Amino acid sequence: MEPPAARHPRKRRPIPRHPLALCAAVAPSASATMCPRLASLALAVFGAGPLGVLARALGTPSTECARAPEADSALLQQGSRLQRGRLASGVEPPDFTVVFIPDTQFMVMNNGYSGAWLDQWIAQADWVVDKQHELNIAAVVHVGDVVEEAHRSWEWDNFFQGWDKIEATGIPWSIVPGNHDLTSMAQPFASNRWDDYNKFIAPAFQRNLHLQSSFPQGKYENSVVFFEAAGLEFMVVGIELGPTQQSLDWASEQLHRHPGRRAIVNNHFVLWGAERGIDVAGWAKRHRNIFMIQQGHDCAREWNRVIYNDWGEPIQEVLTDYQCSGDAFLRYYTFRVSEGRVDAFTYSPSQKRFETDFNSQWHFDFTFGDLPAMTDPAARNHYRRVAGVGGWGGWCTCPNGQQYNVGDNHDACAEGPLSLACEGGVPGECVKVVDPAREGMKVTCAASSTPAPVVEQTTKQSDTQPTDQTTERPAAQPAEQPKERPSVHPTGRPAGPPTERPSAAPTSGPPAQDFTVVFIPDTQFMVMNNGYSGAWLDQWIAQADWVVDKQHELNIAAVVHVGDVVEEAHRSWE
Repeated sequence: MEPPAARHPRKRRPIPRHPLALCAAVAPSASATMCPRLASLALAVFGAGPLGVLARALGTPSTECARAPEADSALLQQGSRLQRGRLASGVEPPDFTVVFIPDTQFMVMNNGYSGAWLDQWIAQADWVVDKQHELNIAAVVHVGDVVEEAHRSWEWDNFFQGWDKIEATGIPWSIVPGNHDLTSMAQPFASNRWDDYNKFIAPAFQRNLHLQSSFPQGKYENSVVFFEAAGLEFMVVGIELGPTQQSLDWASEQLHRHPGRRAIVNNHFVLWGAERGIDVAGWAKRHRNIFMIQQGHDCAREWNRVIYNDWGEPIQEVLTDYQCSGDAFLRYYTFRVSEGRVDAFTYSPSQKRFETDFNSQWHFDFTFGDLPAMTDPAARNHYRRVAGVGGWGGWCTCPNGQQYNVGDNHDACAEGPLSLACEGGVPGECVKVVDPAREGMKVTCAASSTPAPVVEQTTKQSDTQPTDQTTERPAAQPAEQPKERPSVHPTGRPAGPPTERPSAAPTSGPPAQDFTVVFIPDTQFMVMNNGYSGAWLDQWIAQADWVVDKQHELNIAAVVHVGDVVEEAHRSWE
């Protein structure tokens, strides 16, 4: 649909370039190429201090800047060495923030669909610009679905009204395409599926001084962007929606080339293409430097969970997408260097408010030291999800002292501790209580006694709000503070091994028996059985079979379907 006539976009304004004019006056022949790169170096070395502010001014991107990747890389590496020198001198690095922009597709349509308007997107972009120094923003990541229809140039013009502002700050950025950025959503795996996306996004990527590589060559559905903060080196690995094996192989090569860079995977929706055997999360587990997977797409709005790589170490998998609720939230993570922690926040610049439930605000531990070597995972404790393991269970202690929450071998704890899916370790009590965190989880302990990093059982609700800070340490708190909440684990359980449960009060009758109530979410896409949003009929049949299989084991007392049984109520075949 076309937007209202009064809201048709104007011609795009060029990105402001007045700082380059100053540089040109000093060295006209070198300004087009050297100024942005010198600015990148100064930013890496001086951070958010006064010289860093000057660097950001000089670093305004320019379409006239002819990229020289080798020179860019050399300067950034030199900046990294100088920055590490600052750390060695005992200067405490400042906290820093990474911002994630969810799907902008409805906002750039600018017709009020789902309560979304262009001014909400502009407010997000303005917020990034306003908070650049206060939050020490190190990178901005867009998770895809940039526009609603990839061929509509006016939607791209609307998008760039906001994105040009972010780009002009000089902050490193990453964008990946979503399903609405496809040339044809009716042919989501066609060879030309990203032609429209590349047509409109290519000029921005060609100006991106932090872009290290893209795939295929000359196209930008897959990309690697570098950024540095607090003496640490990061990379954002942008992977196309429903990636080909060639794309994943390219991404693996990039990760192996830079094993010392902590990696964020930016992929619009991890499950897209699962019916074709595409497993982005499974692929990510094989790369030790990946610590986060960020995605959008799903109107479920948000969730966060922890998966574990092949070394038993945590990867934060997060979904962030507020397009269907019309409230224009974005997500940002503040890395607390001295505390060894990352705080997640969800904020709406247009509504000027935080969202503070456990999927919106939480924290997780983060190691700011050197990354461990890419050792063979066989030499580490191997904690993973497997078939044939249930939700009853307990804790397994490996020889290095690491504890893992594991399930039972689907025998209802009949063998006591020996029922735990615990290989090579010391099993604890097998508890006859279903715990989703351990359902299907098994550990194979390494024989070595080398200490392994602590594996968190899941993400933790943030019990620390942003606070005002001194001038030496950029403030990490916008003007409005989120409400104080009690420190509650997202699952409602304390982290760590379960404590002994108090004995039930004696009764005159037989002992009470645990029971279960099952809720079936919307089945509408599964019963269509056409792969929409990765849904197929056999998934719904598997849910029904699971209820039948678990009826007695879980003592299922009731089954509740929450609605949206079918997609179209008049279709008898659904």
